[in-house]
Amino acid sequence: MEEQRFLMVQDHQTGMSISELADVYGIARKTVYKWLERYDEYGPKGLTELSRRPHHSPNQVSTEVESAIVAARYRWRWGPGKLRVKLFGASACQPISSQLLTVAALIWGD
Repeated sequence: MEEQRFLMVQDHQTGMSISELADVYGIARKTVYKWLERYDEYGPKGLTELSRRPHHSPNQVSTEVESAIVAARYRWRWGPGKLRVKLFGASACQPISSQLLTVAALIWGD
């Protein structure tokens, strides 16, 4: 994939227009502009895919809370609703992810 992008950059440098590049490589003109800008800014390394992982996760639970949830799950084997009430009280707004409980199950072998 990176080889195709590099070939596209080379074709652009030889004088092909953005529209021609989009037609030849079967991509949108916006995508052509994106890869050319990345190449101009970072060079050949800019033609690799960037991570799509978010830079910030505001709803991510802390390590301490995660440890408490995993320990409680191991001890009582309750689901997310009951664990939330047991750990955080009846008026708790802290959600407990079923994904977190799945990880706990993998850790403890449920």
